[in-house]
Amino acid sequence: MLPLFADQGLTARLMAARRVGLEVPWDGRSFGGEDVAATVRRVMVEEEGKALARNAREMQGVFWDTARQGRYIDELVEHLQRRRRREQDAPCT
Repeated sequence: MLPLFADQGLTARLMAARRVGLEVPWDGRSFGGEDVAATVRRVMVEEEGKALARNAREMQGVFWDTARQGRYIDELVEHLQRRRRREQDAPCT
C-alpha cells in the first residue's frame, strides 16, 4: 500500500496489522523504487502474498455481509440512544 494523502497512512497501517496487505516503507516524504519493487515482490511472488490474499478474501466477506453491517449499525444506534437517555436522566451538577 502506498499511503499518499490524509488518512491513507492510518488505513495502510491498519490493513498491514490485519495481515491483508503490506505497507511500502517510506521516509516520510517519498517512496524508494527498490522498496516499492521489494514490497510488490513479497505480495505477488513470495509465499507471504498467498496468506495476505487469503486474509483479504476473508475480510472481503465481512465487508460485503450487508446483514452483519446492518446489525452493526443497529447496535451503534441503540448504544447511542442508551447513552443519551443515561445522560438525560443523570442529575445536573
